[in-house]
Parts: sequence; structure tokens; C-alpha cells
Amino acid sequence: MYLGNPSLPLKVSVKSAVSSAEKVLSERNWVDFKKSKTKLILIPYFYFSYHYFKEKIVNDEKIIESSVDGVLALNGVTIKIDKEFSEIIFKNLKDITSEAPNIDFEKIDDKLEKKELDDVIKLKIAEYFHVPKPNIVLSKIKKIYFPLYEFIFLVNEKELLFKINPIDGKIINLDEIPMREKSFSEITKETLEELSDPKVWVKYTKEILFKTGSVFSEKVKKEEKKIVKDPKKIKPDFSIFSSKLSWFLIILLALFLIYLALFF
Repeated sequence: MYLGNPSLPLKVSVKSAVSSAEKVLSERNWVDFKKSKTKLILIPYFYFSYHYFKEKIVNDEKIIESSVDGVLALNGVTIKIDKEFSEIIFKNLKDITSEAPNIDFEKIDDKLEKKELDDVIKLKIAEYFHVPKPNIVLSKIKKIYFPLYEFIFLVNEKELLFKINPIDGKIINLDEIPMREKSFSEITKETLEELSDPKVWVKYTKEILFKTGSVFSEKVKKEEKKIVKDPKKIKPDFSIFSSKLSWFLIILLALFLIYLALFF
């Protein structure tokens, strides 16, 4: 089966892309998740070469000040120039193929008529580079499909959408994936597991000493700049302590109290 217009190849497998998404979910503290949908969409891009020049007035005459040549791609759906995807297309241009992907896919229709294509692209270049539209020349306009994986994961009975570039494996919408706050029991369990390693005790002890010293040092500097009538008002601010560091202090205190109860 042929696409009609060529497409960039799938260089990252579905399995690998799903693994990347699952890794992100785990890193953001999600535990119960399951992939429910897999989709490949083909987005139309118009890839083209351009030339533009800038002018200036010298002795009441216009002369060419500078000129630029390059290649770019216009998203046929959003009608916007996409520099990042332009570079990906350029690097993979020799690998484009007119053969359809071997998985289910959906082709998205572009929103441009052929007769208005040149005019729209010139307008977008004029806006992008801040040059007059008549100073732009286009050539080698080619419609190329850019593939994109879409995975939907069920997470706590809600759907989370991942958009992954199958050329380089990059997650396009990473900023949209939320972080889950850990529960009381999870933080306690993790802290206790970490404290089984003596190196962690040394690490947290150093961190406590460093942060406590920093807090008092900063506080003293601030108080030196103003007159303080009541010295008791100078209090350390422990709000900067990390969550695990706070739990370390709590557990340390609990162990000390247990020791007192058992041996005294």
C-alpha cells in the first residue's frame, strides 16, 4: 500500500516508545497504569527551500543588504513553521518512503489548497523572519508526512495521553504528564529502606549540618541589617528541608525515644 506522499520512517518501535512512556510514569510516582490505546497519526508537512533578501536605502536607492538561503517545513494542519521538525525532516530526508507503515495509522488532511500554497508559505516566512513578502523566493515544495505515536494510558481511572516522535523517541508532550504526590506510607517505607544503608546516614547527617548552618548564616546576615530589640525573634527557618530529610529527622528521634524506653 502506498501513501501517495512520502513519510518519514518509523525508527523507534512501538515497544520501545511504550517503555519510554512507562518509565516516565514510574519516575513521576504513578504505580497502577496500563496502556489502553495505540495510534499512529501521519501529519502533513510542506517541506521547502527558501531564499529571501533584505534591502536598505543608499543615496535614495534600494540596494540588497543581505540574503539568506535555507530549508524549512510548514505544518499543514496548524499552518505554522516548525523549526524543530524541519531539522528532523532534513536529517532523515534520504530515508523517506511512500510505503504505508505496517501498523494501523490515520492520515490527517492538510488545510491548504494547492493554488494558495505558495502564497501562504511566503506569508509565514515573512512573519517568521520579519522580511517583506515580495523579497521571498520558494522552490522544491514537497509534501511529507511526519509520523507521531499516540499512546493512551489508564492511570487511576483517568486517561493520560503520550505523544512520541517515532524518529528519535522524544516525548513531545512531556510537560503535560503530571507528577503524583507520594502517600505517607510510601515516603516512610522509602526512607526506612534507604536508612538500611550506612552511607545514607552519613549523607543525611552532612546535609542536616550544611542546611542548618546555611539557614542560621543567612538569617544572621539579614538580622544584621536591621535593629532587633528581641533576640528571641531570630528563629531558624526549616522549611527548606526536603521531605526525605524531614523523615530522617523524625525517624532518628523515634529511634532515640525507643532506645530511652527500652534501656532507661
